[in-house]
Parts: sequence; C-alpha cells; structure tokens
Amino acid sequence: MYSIVEDVSFRPILECSLRLAEGHNTIIRDFLIQEKFPIPHGFTEDDVDLSAPRLYSDEFF
Repeated sequence: MYSIVEDVSFRPILECSLRLAEGHNTIIRDFLIQEKFPIPHGFTEDDVDLSAPRLYSDEFF
C-alpha cells in the first residue's frame, strides 16, 4: 500500500504502520530465537506483484 498510495495525507499513517509492523517482526523474531522455536517462512518478494493493478482506493487503505 505504501508504495502506491496517491493521497499524501495517508502516507504518514502508512509510514507509522510500517514502522510498527517492522518493530513487531523484530520483537517476535527475537522471542522465537530465544525460545529456540523455528522462524516461520512467511511471505517473500515472490508473493507480491507490485505491478498489479490497484484493487482499492486510498480511502480503503
């Protein structure tokens, strides 16, 4: 969403959400490593097509 948002008023909200999510990923990864649990594979670059047409408007984001 962050890479395709057109309305500049939504960009700061998406930036904050992205930073929070990245921080959560770090905390969860560290916890799993500490508890000796395997790290889930999750999504990769191959799972997202950034050239795909938009499905939703900025307001829906």
